[in-house]
Amino acid sequence: MDYVQDHFSFRIIDLDLVGHEVLKLNAVKERLVSLFGRQVLQDSGEIDRVILGHLVFSSQDALSQLNRMVHPEIKALVLKRLETIHSLENCIIVGALIKEIGLNDYCEQLLFIDVDRDALLRRMPEKDCIIRHQSGANLYRLDATYVIRNDFSDRFFKDGMQVFKELLR
Repeated sequence: MDYVQDHFSFRIIDLDLVGHEVLKLNAVKERLVSLFGRQVLQDSGEIDRVILGHLVFSSQDALSQLNRMVHPEIKALVLKRLETIHSLENCIIVGALIKEIGLNDYCEQLLFIDVDRDALLRRMPEKDCIIRHQSGANLYRLDATYVIRNDFSDRFFKDGMQVFKELLR
């Protein structure tokens, strides 16, 4: 995304980073401790995302509770940021859960980067617990305006640049 930001005039809102910000909100930390216990806190008082991840990705119920808590907060922060963007500016919201958080209605275009899950897990095995809980590629494809296949080659980069050029027309 750095290359895109450097070469095109897009503002980028990364849902993962917004989620990290949400975990720093005192009200969210208090609710997480109430739900999952003090074990989710580091000595500094911040949420230990590794421990929280182990807890929520080992239980669908725990993941659902977390999502019900943080998705509205993420959406509120994103909408607040969108309000600061001038109507002539372009913005990209990056994240796998755009629809689940309720942000797809605020997007004019949806770009789905399609990647073979097995290939992704060979490159990034630590993502297995997260990927297992995401919707299947077919659901994302249905909502997408554009689909780019990431085969981890130069072709992916070229296809991506073509989409961004089309979006700027």
